Amino acid sequence: MKIAICGAGAIGGYLGAQLALGGKDVTLIAQGKHREAMQANGLQLISSALG
Repeated sequence: MKIAICGAGAIGGYLGAQLALGGKDVTLIAQGKHREAMQANGLQLISSALG
């Protein structure tokens, strides 16, 4: 299953990262500074819930 998340800000990015960690094929759709930052640096999930 392919999943697209439109509006990959804080919540969309978190959900996308969790789905990707679960093995899903995820595409994040963002614009502006969020898109530029993700293109340059990727997406990093930092969470105490991953412990």
